[in-house]
Amino acid sequence: MSTPLNNSAPRVTSRAPRRRTLGVAATTAAIALLTVPNAASADSYGSYKAQPAKPLKGAIVGGNEIQVTSAPHQVAVLGAAGTLCGGSIVDATHVVSAAHCFFDTVTNAQVPAGQFTIRSGTSNLLGAEPGDDIQNRTATAVAIHPNYVSPPGGRGTLEQFANDVAVITVAPGFDLARGTAASRPIGLPAGGANPAGGVSTFVSGYGLQTDPAGNPLAQPDGNLYGLTTATIDGAATAGGSGPLNAIFVTTQSANGSFCQGDSGGGLVKDGVLLGIVSNNGGCGANEPVAYTSVSAQENLQFIRNAVGGTNTPIPLAPRGGEDVTLFGSLTPQVGDTFECRPGTWTNSPTFTYAFTDTRTGTVFADGPSPTYTLVAADAGRTVSCRATATTAGGVANTGPTRATPAVQAAPTPPPTPTPAPTPTPKPSPTPAPAPTPTPAPDAAKLAVSAARGSATVRPGRTVSIKLSVRNSGDVAAARLRTCVRISSRFSVVSRGGGSLSGGRLCWSNASLSSSTTKQFSLRADRDAKAGTVSQQITASANGVRTASTSLRLTIQRGAVAPRPGGVTG
Repeated sequence: MSTPLNNSAPRVTSRAPRRRTLGVAATTAAIALLTVPNAASADSYGSYKAQPAKPLKGAIVGGNEIQVTSAPHQVAVLGAAGTLCGGSIVDATHVVSAAHCFFDTVTNAQVPAGQFTIRSGTSNLLGAEPGDDIQNRTATAVAIHPNYVSPPGGRGTLEQFANDVAVITVAPGFDLARGTAASRPIGLPAGGANPAGGVSTFVSGYGLQTDPAGNPLAQPDGNLYGLTTATIDGAATAGGSGPLNAIFVTTQSANGSFCQGDSGGGLVKDGVLLGIVSNNGGCGANEPVAYTSVSAQENLQFIRNAVGGTNTPIPLAPRGGEDVTLFGSLTPQVGDTFECRPGTWTNSPTFTYAFTDTRTGTVFADGPSPTYTLVAADAGRTVSCRATATTAGGVANTGPTRATPAVQAAPTPPPTPTPAPTPTPKPSPTPAPAPTPTPAPDAAKLAVSAARGSATVRPGRTVSIKLSVRNSGDVAAARLRTCVRISSRFSVVSRGGGSLSGGRLCWSNASLSSSTTKQFSLRADRDAKAGTVSQQITASANGVRTASTSLRLTIQRGAVAPRPGGVTG
């Protein structure tokens, strides 16, 4: 949907909810975003996967008309076909904007640079206001990030808006030395990690407003609006940037969002450009907005190359981590060890790991080690972990895993009895030898192991598994129960005498003196997602510490096609 300017357009001054703009053609449609689903929340026996993401509202104020002197880096990118985007001045001859603004959504071809006028120093596109110092410049070149691929029709998934950044060259250059302070450059960040959640930022644009019901109006009113908005954790928040949070910054405002005509505008803090308006889930309040991250070297190096005329290789940021898992005991107690597994990633990142008490939010371990052994101070804590992935191209976080039950204190050892004094034997001509004491029997102690025909299986194929449970004690283990938590990617073909309920295949024995074996077969579902799956096996008996092990099977399969969909923006 194009956004022509019209003096008769209704004027909305109390809200500024709007987002990224149009592509560039007479029949341009609004760009769209399909929110990336968060990692699955189905738990495995003995593991704690990424928890379902929850919406998070930022503490937002603002969303009103502003003068351009409050955002002097802001420009309007005006297409010859009547389209509108925003941008940010970075020096006299260069403006940073969104790549999708420069593609025809009918032909999907890049529109020639000469069809765009870049206007700075204006608070209203329909006419000058006090304090304005309008400068119109012609775009002579538009450089698109080499890894950006325009989605057909201007609509696509969040992954398809990766690297949504362009650099415009204008001629003649902007006069940035005028005393009006209406046109000024914005600084670029040093590069590195994106701002954490809860950081207050500011964004501006000339795009559409909404009516009181939150519906976008047909035309923008020409005014420049600004909105103060807080960053949120894109990896852990519904509608956020999920596995792409290294190259997207995400915000959410209780005061509004962004709409058609705002794409390409700058997310700024303290005179530094942190992000570029790219896409969102809707124009209303509390809609997450995704900005192309300028802090990520994958995008920042492209901007530096385009502005400076260099050709430095562009490093790639890490992507992935939706399947992060905390692995350990289902009944944790002091002394147990947990492992944080970062999941699946591209571009070979290095990792650090943070272990958190979810009751208080306290991070009690943070560093390169993926394992943590519970100490006495952890008693009562509910433990979650997340991983941070780093490459030369950017820094990404996983979402937090589901929390464990409260950690139990270590069992108190029984007191050592005081031996009774040895009586003095009476004299005897021939003392009888002392009887040899009979050693006390060892308590029951369980161990469990698994063997399978093959560690790998293709969708639709069957694998046979043999379990062995051994009691190494002298006392029989009473009421033995052996269970396997079956992954949702597999179906049970043969139970081997066990019972299947709630995704668990279990066998019961009245007692176990030495060992027992169980055999069953699994079939990988035909639409099972490829990857390594852990099936947790446990053996428990009355008064005996539970034994457990992990059966790891790898499903081999080709890549899954991306899911279609999207909403306008």
